Amino acid sequence: MTFLKPSMNSIHILGVGAMGGIVAHELMALANRSAITLLFRNEDKARKFQNNNNSTLVLKKTYLDPIAMESNKYSSASPESLTGTLETLIVTTKTYQTKSALEPYLPLITPDTNIVLLQNGLGVSEELYKEVWPDVNTRPNLFQGVINHSGYINSDDGDNYEIIQAGKGDIFIARAPRDFKTATIKEQQDVGDLPDFLQQLVEADLNTTVLSFSDLLVYQIRKFAVNYTCNSTTSILDCMNGELDLQETAKYFRDLLNEVLAVFFKTKPVLLTNPKTDELLNIDYLVDFCLYVSTVLHAKNSSSMRQDTLNLRDTEVDYLSGYVVREAEERGLQAPYSRMLTNLVKMRLELNRNRAK
Repeated sequence: MTFLKPSMNSIHILGVGAMGGIVAHELMALANRSAITLLFRNEDKARKFQNNNNSTLVLKKTYLDPIAMESNKYSSASPESLTGTLETLIVTTKTYQTKSALEPYLPLITPDTNIVLLQNGLGVSEELYKEVWPDVNTRPNLFQGVINHSGYINSDDGDNYEIIQAGKGDIFIARAPRDFKTATIKEQQDVGDLPDFLQQLVEADLNTTVLSFSDLLVYQIRKFAVNYTCNSTTSILDCMNGELDLQETAKYFRDLLNEVLAVFFKTKPVLLTNPKTDELLNIDYLVDFCLYVSTVLHAKNSSSMRQDTLNLRDTEVDYLSGYVVREAEERGLQAPYSRMLTNLVKMRLELNRNRAK
């Protein structure tokens, strides 16, 4: 086994799925970029990518007319093959996989490491602070992001590791406070300086915007609303996003989102001090936005949660509707729609698994 030491000015991407592949591809296109390395769960996975896939990711941009197919070769590594420390780590794993995916790399992470979470759902950063870095002084520089590009893995077998990018969106990123409990409103409203890796994400063709943490939270909840409504529903109904263009969808989305906003306005008071809240988190706008993203912008996409249920994989529902339930219960509130949605997704997955036996 060859041991690799991360080079200075390097970016490692943990989670070689659709979002990780899209981010890696656009970073690779920059003339002046950091060294990009894809991180796999173990040596066997890395070796399969190197040997079976010739270290190549193929990105098929189906939202373009004509469809564009592009490919790049990447350096790749696993926990067994890396030494030294990680400078910047972009995490695009499923939310529920984050802690276990990070664990083998923890010896390479220091308080100077930049970690960027580009994921669906909410609650991961709080979970990492509580369970992985309870000591504030040992925590890395944590950044949270909202990624609105859409895509899915078409194939990772044989010669092609092919990712379908079904829609081009944007990314919002902010530096997270080192301690959510003691962070002041001023700290949450400050953007701060842009480190080099953030400048690269802004320069890449990803439509990246750097925000204050307070502003990011608004955009996170807006994105959360899309995933909460669309991903869960398409997995339950087993349909493409665009098939939600139905007469009853708007009323259904409104019922769900009224509950989400009622809970979050109680549990995240910083939202009430942000002027963007009135613009982006009012119920009329939010329903229209979720409908547009689901049934127009990403109509040709199969949501990640639907793909998980079809492929009999665990879903992120506990970090979507399940997160709303937990937030509500901790404060003595009720979230019946969210509880129902969580149960239905889990029932859909169990049903699919039973049928596959």
